[in-house]
Amino acid sequence: MRRVLALIPKLLTLLVGFQLSAQVHNSGDTTGVYLSDSLEVPGDTLIDSTVALTDTMPKGGSDALRDKVNYNAEDSISYDVHGGTAYLFNKAHVDYGDITLEAGFIAINFETGVVTASGIRDSSGIIQQKPIFTEKGKQYASDTIRYNFNTRRARIQTITTQEGEGYIHGSRVKMVDQSTFFIEDVSFTTCNLEHPHFDIVARKAKVVAGEKVVTGPAFLRVADVTTPLFVPFGFFPMQERRASGIIIPSYTDQIDRGFGLLGGGYYWAVNDYVDLIFTGDIYTKGTYALNLGSNYRVKYAYSGNISAGFSRLRTGDPRYSEAGNYGEQRDFNIRWTHKQDPKARPDLRLNANVNFATSSYYRNNSTNPEDILQNSFQSSINLAKTWQGTPFTLNMALRHQQNNGTQIFTMDLPEIAFAMNRIQPFEGDGIGAKKWYENIGLVYNLNAKTEIRDSIAAYSDISRLTQQNRLRYGAQNVVGMTWNTKIFKFATLTPTVNYSASLLPKRYSYAYDDVSQSVVTDTIDGFNLLQRVSANANFTTKLYGIFNFKGRFSGLQHIITPTIGISYTPDFTSDFWNYYQTVQIDSAGNTEDRFVYQGLLYAPTPGQGGGQINFNLLNNFNGKWRSRNDSIGEKKFALLERLNISTAYNFQADRFKMQPLNINTNNTFFDGKLGFNYQGVFDFYGIDTAGNRVDVSALDQNGKLLRNTQNTLSFDLRLSGGEKGENKRATGPLGLMQNDPNYYMIYDYMNVSALWTLNFSYSYQTRVNRLKTNVTQTLQFSGSIEPTPNWRLGFSSGYDIENGGLSYTTIDLKRDLHCWELSVRWVPFGTLRSYTFAIQAKAAMFRDIKYEQNRRQGQL
Repeated sequence: MRRVLALIPKLLTLLVGFQLSAQVHNSGDTTGVYLSDSLEVPGDTLIDSTVALTDTMPKGGSDALRDKVNYNAEDSISYDVHGGTAYLFNKAHVDYGDITLEAGFIAINFETGVVTASGIRDSSGIIQQKPIFTEKGKQYASDTIRYNFNTRRARIQTITTQEGEGYIHGSRVKMVDQSTFFIEDVSFTTCNLEHPHFDIVARKAKVVAGEKVVTGPAFLRVADVTTPLFVPFGFFPMQERRASGIIIPSYTDQIDRGFGLLGGGYYWAVNDYVDLIFTGDIYTKGTYALNLGSNYRVKYAYSGNISAGFSRLRTGDPRYSEAGNYGEQRDFNIRWTHKQDPKARPDLRLNANVNFATSSYYRNNSTNPEDILQNSFQSSINLAKTWQGTPFTLNMALRHQQNNGTQIFTMDLPEIAFAMNRIQPFEGDGIGAKKWYENIGLVYNLNAKTEIRDSIAAYSDISRLTQQNRLRYGAQNVVGMTWNTKIFKFATLTPTVNYSASLLPKRYSYAYDDVSQSVVTDTIDGFNLLQRVSANANFTTKLYGIFNFKGRFSGLQHIITPTIGISYTPDFTSDFWNYYQTVQIDSAGNTEDRFVYQGLLYAPTPGQGGGQINFNLLNNFNGKWRSRNDSIGEKKFALLERLNISTAYNFQADRFKMQPLNINTNNTFFDGKLGFNYQGVFDFYGIDTAGNRVDVSALDQNGKLLRNTQNTLSFDLRLSGGEKGENKRATGPLGLMQNDPNYYMIYDYMNVSALWTLNFSYSYQTRVNRLKTNVTQTLQFSGSIEPTPNWRLGFSSGYDIENGGLSYTTIDLKRDLHCWELSVRWVPFGTLRSYTFAIQAKAAMFRDIKYEQNRRQGQL
């Protein structure tokens, strides 16, 4: 009994939503409510059902057709001289101004300007070629029609026409002008079947084409069964413009939250450029949510949307809070996207993508896996300025990064980047041979920002931001000079010199405190300049190896791209730079050098510097496969898309001169269906029995040429097959389907050509920490199958091979019911365990006609 009573408000909510919610649920392109329009106009009523379909049309020469009439027919055309009437048979067609009429039979009276049209019977007695009347691109399908070309009035028996997303069916129609109709026995639906699955039926209605449909008492009819749900009148706005109105909420019932109304509120169409929508959710057990959103758009200028939400989640009973059976959680989120049309101001662009929320907002207020699984939020507001005809650009940005796991956020307020693209100040006038110095290029970059970094819980405490580098700011200038030239006609030499100067607001002074027996830090405010300089030169070329064979494997191409780079950085630990301070660190008198700008923005630890040589070897392997079909010839393919090996040697380092060897390789097979990627790090130095790295080669220390310290191997497999099934159904006028699809057909065979996808992703990672090797293995898999054109089953999950257990898992089932859609989402495991069941009309204007049930963890 409780379930029956619970369904009553749901059904009433759905039905009442017909006349109100449609005005705001059409992507903003809906209309307002004008309830002052009546179903009838004075002196112009609908005909009674007992009266034959006749009309008294004006007669006489004064009413003769004034414009040229073009007409033709496939079978015959006859003419009654005395009556002034032409008769057209079989595929008759008439054009008169902006009016077109097609039918099996058409009679045109040239004296009265009246045209009559109907269908014709075929050999089996079925009426074919029913009239299709078109005026200014608007089509109307009917059984018979009597139309006066001069007065633009008509009498129509049975009519079908399309208004927006919906279809209007009626038995008797009176057309009083080009856009106004009065219809008897009318039904309105978004189902495009000639015999719709559902409709809203009324005794009579007034239709203003392109604007609205107004009915008297209306009932909901499903599968030809008239339900007891009704409204005293129905109003369906059909205009393309937006209008303000009430948003009818949907109904839900959840064990931990109670009965609830979801998504109710108000939509305000402020003007043609901006709208405002306010909605809310409320539950009987105290949980509620408030949402405010706005969309805006100025054509050829910019567009965007902004939304803000606040929610309070209450679980359990407050009377049992001491026992831990009650909880309350408050969440909020702010989202803003802004996109500028590139043509509006090519030299000045503003774009924004802001997403700021508490870490549990989406987990408590969404069922979308992409929202729930977000571990971090990022936001940015960018303003870019360019000066046409110059190399200068300016970018200003406000940024935000938030980690939901660590509860740490970082904000840049603001970040400024001014750049001068590469220029060649010594470039000549192009006359004569080019001098070597003309290739010298200069670049310049200025970066500055203010950064706030703290926990989400404490970000509002401004006093904390100045402590321990929570508030940091600084600026950096970088000047670079590059030059490139050809050597021996096959190699390229590119020397580069870089100079940077960081402007810092303070520095640190260190001293040993005998009382606390620790190093204390003192902050010295003031202008400081951290300068760095470096120089490097890269030498690169390409080597090709081509091998031909006589078999089906006809050729191999090996491309080698070696690069040797030499770099030099001064020793910034010397007293000349004054970047380090020698300080006592313990009571024994031991000392160490500490960087005086440690932790400041644009102040990376410069170190001892020195000379370094870098080695990089890029390999590409391609093959050719000879086909047995001579007309096809040879097919090229990649044996190994990339194999890159790199390392470096530091001449001036006191220890560990040889840098680790890095290997990266990847390739795809079977037209991209299978792909793999490998990254490995190998150390030239060995470790002692405690796992500490020692300045002895791995070969001498551990008997290995290289010591593997890190591996990452991944495989991706993407499979798909089958063909997209179709429900082949005949279509009639206005694209209406003439035969109802059989959704309950039982197939006596399996559709082996059903559309399907299957994706696997495997990742294996090892990382050596002293003598311990940490291993991570994960397997991700997802897929879908469409056994029929109307069913789709999908799944997504993963498995942690090392620790065991499934990751976030979803199973989705969708059923296309033509004008309806059924969907089920099940999350069977984990803390986010839940299910959602919904069946609803597809059309946006009727999306409130739905039934939805969901359960979260603790409710199952």
